[in-house]
Amino acid sequence: MTALAYLWRQVAYRIRQFFLHWYVHSYFIFGGRALKTLERLDQVFALKVTWRYFGQPLFKDFTYIGYFLGLIFRASRILVGVVIYSLVACIFTAGFIIWSLTPVYLLLGIIKA
Repeated sequence: MTALAYLWRQVAYRIRQFFLHWYVHSYFIFGGRALKTLERLDQVFALKVTWRYFGQPLFKDFTYIGYFLGLIFRASRILVGVVIYSLVACIFTAGFIIWSLTPVYLLLGIIKA
C-alpha cells in the first residue's frame, strides 16, 4: 500500500467519522436533552393526571362552583402545558436544524470565497 492510498483512506475515514459524529450522535444528544426537558416540565404540568381528573372538582369540592372552577383551572393547565410542550419541542427542532445546516453553510462560504 502506498502512502498516497493510505492518506486517501484516512481522509475518507475522517470525513465519514465527522458526519457520523455531527449528525447521528448529535441527533441522539438533542433528542435526549429534549426528552429530559419535557420530563422535567411534566413534573410541573402533569398533563396525563390533569386529563384523567378533568371532570373532577378541585380539592374535592362537589358543589357547582367546585365543578365549574375545576373545569376552568384544569382546562387552562392543559392548554398552557400543551403550548409550552410544543414551544420546547419547536425550540429543540430548530436548534437541531441549525446545528445540521452549519457545516453546509460553512462549506458554501468557503466555496464562494
